Amino acid sequence: IFKLLNLTKLKEKMKQLITISILIFFTISSFSQTMNFEFFNSNGKKFNTTTLNEQLENEYGTRFETKIILLETPNLRDSLYIQQDKILNEIDAESLQLIFITVCPEKECKGGYHTSIEKAKEIMGKNPEFRLRIIRSGGKIVFESYDVLSKDKILNVLKQ
Repeated sequence: IFKLLNLTKLKEKMKQLITISILIFFTISSFSQTMNFEFFNSNGKKFNTTTLNEQLENEYGTRFETKIILLETPNLRDSLYIQQDKILNEIDAESLQLIFITVCPEKECKGGYHTSIEKAKEIMGKNPEFRLRIIRSGGKIVFESYDVLSKDKILNVLKQ
């Protein structure tokens, strides 16, 4: 009888633990941040993070599931930015439907996708530092790091 009572208590505790875990997961998920801002390509064409896929679909007539890698840097000479940029250049962005956006409060990186200086200052805040964020459809941030990420790590995050 004692074994049966202990087993029943254990089952109840497991149910409580599972319920709490599910609640925590949905609470964290509901607080995930969305980024909504304009950015530009090297020709000066304007895009928006939350409507990017729709913009591309209208322009090219095909469905897109584009992901954004937001590369934030205090300046374009920052060693972490330079390291990360080299790694990103090894990734086949087109086949993965990836867009790399450089965010720099010092100077616009007009050679690729970039924000305005004003928008970069707003995104990075008062203490700009290197950061990489991965953004999915609708501008939802799914990952961020203050460290340089390897190609494999980036690809693993994109698969999730």
